[in-house]
Amino acid sequence: MSLGINIFKKNVRNRVIQLCRQQHSDIKFPLQRGFNWLRYTIKMRYVENKVDSYFLNDVAYRVICQHPSLKCFYEHSLKKVEDLEEAKRWKSIHIGSDKYPRFFPFEDNPNDDLYVGKSDYLSMPRTTSVKICLKDDEIQKVAATIKCANESGFNVVGFDCEWPPYFDSKYISLIQIALDNQCFLVDASYGNKKLIGELLDELFSAKNLIKLGKSPIDDVNKLLDAYPDVKALREPKNVLCLSKLIITFNNPSGYNCSGNIDSVLPHWKMFFNKFNHKNVSSISTLCNSDLTSDFGKIVKGNEFSKEKSTEKQQLIKEFKYVMENAGLSRLSKLVLGKELDKSEQISIWDRRPLRTSQIRYAALDAEVSRMIYFKLEEWCKQLNIDIKEITIKSISVKDKKKSKN
Repeated sequence: MSLGINIFKKNVRNRVIQLCRQQHSDIKFPLQRGFNWLRYTIKMRYVENKVDSYFLNDVAYRVICQHPSLKCFYEHSLKKVEDLEEAKRWKSIHIGSDKYPRFFPFEDNPNDDLYVGKSDYLSMPRTTSVKICLKDDEIQKVAATIKCANESGFNVVGFDCEWPPYFDSKYISLIQIALDNQCFLVDASYGNKKLIGELLDELFSAKNLIKLGKSPIDDVNKLLDAYPDVKALREPKNVLCLSKLIITFNNPSGYNCSGNIDSVLPHWKMFFNKFNHKNVSSISTLCNSDLTSDFGKIVKGNEFSKEKSTEKQQLIKEFKYVMENAGLSRLSKLVLGKELDKSEQISIWDRRPLRTSQIRYAALDAEVSRMIYFKLEEWCKQLNIDIKEITIKSISVKDKKKSKN
């Protein structure tokens, strides 16, 4: 009898999870797109060496679960690149009837560490704790933490969200919120959608919390598509783009000066010029996605307006242009000295459990906004400038055009 009750409870629990989670019906992708995506990821792994086998296996499993006929192609491709160990592993993997499996049959990299990434890239601060929030009480605690922080006065929140790379949809996989040395990764794939909506309402209605990110309004619009009933997402309070904050820091007074950035980073122009030769990867062409690379277009001398102005004014204009077009990774390199490791950017964000590398990427994508803010605060103290005043001024200036990723 007890066994039957336990099975019943398990079935009920699984059914509740299915009802609470967002539906996957809108993220089916056709066979050709799956084939292109899989082929390109194989190239990223074995030719370009941009991702590891953990990343590749996730993509392969997601694609093959929807299109089992591609399993033979993948096994053949592994043999072609002489990865016989992976080919043998895949030959023994059974593909079931679930086209959208929650759990993946692959173990995480045992040598990976949340706080230790690749040496050339920015690392997650050990002083920041990372918490994955799936259960109802965990999501409610995040909302309570946000409410408490807002009641305490002015504070800075880093936020970001992730979604499947299949193509543009209304499906959010993960919502990252960094606040007071804590980074909450809210599981939007399998968490209670109603409670997550209440959390978002608490966050984006908070008048004392500055929500920082790179082109954050794009993420807000994405969240609004997924949570149309959250009123605060329609008119979010105090959402600020890092680019705008840095631009305001550079020229807070509007005086005819070369900008504050010259005082703290005198070689900023040379720094950005060295990236001009880098090409932009066109992942969107292969996956029919709107995803963009952090290696975006960087200013070239002849692209600026030729209107008459002083050299100092022109420098400020150039800096503004660069800041508006630089991605988050580039901003991190400029301000913090290291770029972000973007290798997990288009990984499978609805697989569970998330791999350590995914968790590190997601958490840092939110926390880096706060790290940049506090570095700007250090510079402001050196120059006797009020960072809070600059922040408020940045928010008061409305965008003249839609933000970019």
